[in-house]
Amino acid sequence: MFCPECGAELRETCETMREAYRGEEFFIEGIRHNQCDSCGEYMIDINDEVELTRRIHEEYARRHDLLSPAEIRSIRTSLGVSQKQFEVMLGVSSPTVSRWETGYMQQTLMADNLMRLVGQVPGAATLLMRRASVTPRKTPVIDFPPGPGASPAREA
Repeated sequence: MFCPECGAELRETCETMREAYRGEEFFIEGIRHNQCDSCGEYMIDINDEVELTRRIHEEYARRHDLLSPAEIRSIRTSLGVSQKQFEVMLGVSSPTVSRWETGYMQQTLMADNLMRLVGQVPGAATLLMRRASVTPRKTPVIDFPPGPGASPAREA
């Protein structure tokens, strides 16, 4: 296989990849790709690209204390709403929630804050459901852990 940029031969490797995302650098290890030693260009299989994207988003979320895909899914399911209903509540387009929950797309800080709010403040969830004309499929169970820096509730 040859490099589409310079024509040199590509070699298969799993060496650390240096990627930029939202103005930051990430070093991701263990992703299979074909690297050009002449110009630095690489080619990657679509399945490995999906994994690379997921891992970059995971690292970005960790650096910025954003909700993980599992936490987003937990908030949504605790509210008893579908992905489509959650999108309407949050004012985002379809299939945004699906992409957040699979790690394929990273939520913004504003969306993250809004999801934390509806997950922790029952009145906020109720207000957004009412405004979006969303009826939960089941009774909401608001039981999301407190955010960073919050002190745990004490038993009386």
